[in-house]
Amino acid sequence: MKRLLITTVLCALSVLTFVHCSGKPPGQQDIALFLPAPEKLKGWEAVGAPQKFRGDDLFVYMNGGAGKYLSHGFKQLIAQEFRSTNKKTITLELFEMGNQSGAQEIFAEKAGKNGRRVAIGDEALLEEYYLNFRKKHFLVTLTGADSEKETVDGLLTIARGVDERI
Repeated sequence: MKRLLITTVLCALSVLTFVHCSGKPPGQQDIALFLPAPEKLKGWEAVGAPQKFRGDDLFVYMNGGAGKYLSHGFKQLIAQEFRSTNKKTITLELFEMGNQSGAQEIFAEKAGKNGRRVAIGDEALLEEYYLNFRKKHFLVTLTGADSEKETVDGLLTIARGVDERI
């Protein structure tokens, strides 16, 4: 029993040391880790490589709205397009904010109050062809090209895949 306890403590310490010595600042993990696993996509697939933006580089992606995100503690963004077998498209934007309150404030402003609540993340609203959700200090927006059932189902599928990863 004593040996098991010592082994467990040593394993935990080695994991903590690896994380501490990885060279990445806290909160600067590879945001691609939060993209949905391909096997969870059910008829959807990622198209091309994701785009990543950190800090002020957000202005390259969204010139008009970047200041709002930056003022609420924006750290990084990954954007990925998905396509269904029937050629429907959905764009995923996954924002990592510096803290949970920044994500909550942007979510409240961006999602509004008119959507249908869905059980994803800490809070989520689904409207005609887009879905916004927040989990911890992450803010996720999925935008479809239309409001057809296949697209809406895809929004929910991809969102759940991201939710599981966060």
